[in-house]
Amino acid sequence: MLEIAGLHTGYGETVIIRGLDLKVAEGRVLAVLGRNGAGKTTTLKAIMGLLPANKGAILFAGEDITRLHSYEIARRGAAYVPETRDIFQSLSVRENLELAARLPGVIGQAPEWTYERVLDFFPKLGARLDNGGNQLSGGEQQMLAIARALLMNPRLLILDEPTEGLAPIIIKQIFDKLQELKRSGLTMVLVEQNFGFATALADDVVIIGRGRIVWQGTPSEIRASREQQSRWLGV
Repeated sequence: MLEIAGLHTGYGETVIIRGLDLKVAEGRVLAVLGRNGAGKTTTLKAIMGLLPANKGAILFAGEDITRLHSYEIARRGAAYVPETRDIFQSLSVRENLELAARLPGVIGQAPEWTYERVLDFFPKLGARLDNGGNQLSGGEQQMLAIARALLMNPRLLILDEPTEGLAPIIIKQIFDKLQELKRSGLTMVLVEQNFGFATALADDVVIIGRGRIVWQGTPSEIRASREQQSRWLGV
């Protein structure tokens, strides 16, 4: 589904990612772990065309998307839920969802996610339709951000720190919803500091350190390796 080869990227003259190679198989969930500042968010932004690739290539469903604009990548089926959620704070829940529902769909794909379906999926949002984005709790904002991404009818869902700042009971609710999406066959890339959350959801795990992949394997393997956890994650 997604393949990154020899990626170099960063911010201006500051290079963060140095020769990163990464593969995400269709229908699987990949957890991307690493310490703060390792380059996890930088990698996601490069995938979505929000940062330029100085070197290397990014392939999505066999197509080279390295030089495409963000909206072109979205039209090909990649949806991004950023760490900051980026909902429209001054708009209501209804308006946030309606705006997303009006966007052009994925090229050559019939829509599966509709306005009505995301409200069935996140019933809490249905009860808050007239509330502004700035009136929502952190958990409700995260649900809205995911719902908005689903309205893009993605083939690949990219999530950056979906549990950050959330209470344990809300984290459990978000986990259950992402498990539902996983069971539906949706391919996902998950950046997450919550080690238990990430390894419980993922099929595959990679760790970024020093701007490249320094470890890869299964959730059970990383859970069993205290050495790798201590070396690269500080767990």
